[in-house]
Amino acid sequence: MTTQTTTQMTMQTTSTPAGGPMITEGKRQRDAARRARRQARMRRARVLLIGLTGVASAIITACQTTDAVSTESWTSRDGRTPADPLATMEPTYAPAAAPSLTMSIDALHTAALDELLAAADSNDPLLLANTIEAMKPYAEGIRPVIRRGLVADNRGVRFVAAMVAGQLKLHETTDLLDPLLLDEHDSVRAAALYAKTQLGEKVDLSPLALMLESNSAEVKGNAAYVLGELGEVSAVPMLGQAMGRGLSRESGTRA
Repeated sequence: MTTQTTTQMTMQTTSTPAGGPMITEGKRQRDAARRARRQARMRRARVLLIGLTGVASAIITACQTTDAVSTESWTSRDGRTPADPLATMEPTYAPAAAPSLTMSIDALHTAALDELLAAADSNDPLLLANTIEAMKPYAEGIRPVIRRGLVADNRGVRFVAAMVAGQLKLHETTDLLDPLLLDEHDSVRAAALYAKTQLGEKVDLSPLALMLESNSAEVKGNAAYVLGELGEVSAVPMLGQAMGRGLSRESGTRA
């Protein structure tokens, strides 16, 4: 009994635990598989890198070859340079003559004036006012348009017409400017004062100072514009007062 027990204990002590070799072998196989997969990925990466490098080299070589070929005249297989086929082709049509650029300045001048006169017949006040401004270079055609503008119903048209009449010094409009000195709209009166002054007539400009105190931004702005166009040094203090600050007559900056 004692001998049998001792033998069993000895066998249990010296024997390998059940499943031990199998566990170790499985771990080795898994590690080997991981290493194989890692090596395979590395090989694929190297192949891809080599392939990309080869493609880039091929593109560079092709570009260099194209540049070299383009700098040399091409030849046929027998070494002869063929004639330019385009040079030997007979034209199948007669080229159109170049457009003439000899249209006179006077013709262009007349065409532009005709367009403006057509626009001046519009009943649109904005279009008429803009046409009067645009016609300032055309003194020979603007006079009837100015006269029409001075009696227009729209105060904006009357204002523009009076200003342009003064800028162009159209003395024949003075009779139409007189009623505008009493116009119901301050801006139109300001333009009439400007025109009369430009025509050499003596007029009282003091109403412009009162207009600078107006609560209307339109009236105040137009009065300041008229005073600026007149270029009167005496207007500087009035403008400064309207802006609430003094101005230097020499520089127009804050005193």
